[in-house]
Amino acid sequence: MDEKKILAFLHYPASVLVDLAISMANLTWQEETAITLCGRKDMTQEKAAEKTGCSPDSMHRWYRRGIKKLSSAWAGFPWIEKLIE
Repeated sequence: MDEKKILAFLHYPASVLVDLAISMANLTWQEETAITLCGRKDMTQEKAAEKTGCSPDSMHRWYRRGIKKLSSAWAGFPWIEKLIE
């Protein structure tokens, strides 16, 4: 699953389903924070880093790892792709 589809699903209106799907990816708290701020709340990585008090490089790294984990975790679940079609 590519990043565009992941971001589309992160904005799916049923947040309970999104929360369930995110929990399947076994993200670290840093990755989950990055995905929440940058993916679900549409903050830039720089703004999210400023808000959390970390470096932009760290936020970028956590976001990229989070997206990669979500892609791997969601690849075997066709219901996720069906919801964003």
